[in-house]
Amino acid sequence: MKQPLFIGGLFNLSDGVNAALDNVMALWFRLMELPLLFVLALAAAALAVPLLIAARLLRGRGFRRFLPLLCVAVAATLGFVATEWRLSVMERRIRDLQNRAAMQQGELQAALDARPRGPRHLLFDPAAAEEGLREAFGDVRVMASVHNEAADLALIRVAAGPVQAFLAVIDLTCPDLEIRLDAAVGEKTLTSEFAMTNGCFIAVNGEAGRSPALDSGFGDWIGNLVSAGNPLLLEDTDRRPFLAFDSRNRASYSPARAVERSASPDWHNVIWGRQDALTNGTVTAPAQGDRQPRTAMAIDGSGARLYLLVADGRQAGYSAGMTHRDVGLLLSAFGARDGMLCDQGGSSCMYTRRDGIVNVPCDAGGRERPTYTHFGLALRSAARADRPGSALGAAE
Repeated sequence: MKQPLFIGGLFNLSDGVNAALDNVMALWFRLMELPLLFVLALAAAALAVPLLIAARLLRGRGFRRFLPLLCVAVAATLGFVATEWRLSVMERRIRDLQNRAAMQQGELQAALDARPRGPRHLLFDPAAAEEGLREAFGDVRVMASVHNEAADLALIRVAAGPVQAFLAVIDLTCPDLEIRLDAAVGEKTLTSEFAMTNGCFIAVNGEAGRSPALDSGFGDWIGNLVSAGNPLLLEDTDRRPFLAFDSRNRASYSPARAVERSASPDWHNVIWGRQDALTNGTVTAPAQGDRQPRTAMAIDGSGARLYLLVADGRQAGYSAGMTHRDVGLLLSAFGARDGMLCDQGGSSCMYTRRDGIVNVPCDAGGRERPTYTHFGLALRSAARADRPGSALGAAE
């Protein structure tokens, strides 16, 4: 998650280190996608220079006797690391194929649900969304299905890149729907842990702060957070947008430029983001060319539809990621009017009750990254939340 090094005219060293680490990780992922023999040869070449220098400096000190053994040990270690990483890449690709197969089954279930005997129709038109997406991304496929009485889930596959993204469209007028936010922000937890603790059928990551470290603190990445009517943070700035929901879950959007630090009586749940993606139907995402994993939240013009988006990235051959502007264009194609980019990169994660983590986080092995805040949705009736119909898992 590459961030500006200068904020408010001051150099933020922590943000710079965080951006550098994420870029190094992205380079490592791309290198690991190369043929294994090429990776080993590249590592051996990089290792040869310091070894030759050391051998020359330590000539006559017994170093030559240990040089061959050292080379074998280092080569074996490199071979093990590269092989293990390639196996993890293969595992992610297998998971991608499994997702595709599950989506095909989900499409069949969606067709059945669309009949009169089904619970309801989709909350959006997949064909219209595909048409809108093709104007911006070219060859695109949208696979969607009814998830439960309040939500649809869609997998969006963009051929160029490629890019794989997961979108949840939520009917905020559903009478059984409840928004769940963290009750405290003292320490970071995993999105999956948050979801299971709070009985959420779906959840996405919130804010991880200035770095991936567990005690990083928020730094400049701070804003407004209200959980079930309890203001936890009122630290809005002219760089942080936020979404607010009243007691009936009706949503409203406050763009980054607006600063509101006094809790409104209508704020029952509030969560902040990082940058604007859409305002008043116009893509206003900042100019940023890097493709990275993304998390975003958006609403339609009535405040009755909520969109939760997670796009995978930094994984060549599976998903390259999206630019800030890409996110705004995608959300707009599905009918969103206002939306924000949230914490992203290794933090990007979407969890559903029956599928677990549906995307593939870009950290090694697809591991989740803990964050301070999370956003989740639950149904008052757990039985209704378990109704079959998801496009992302065979159990749904």
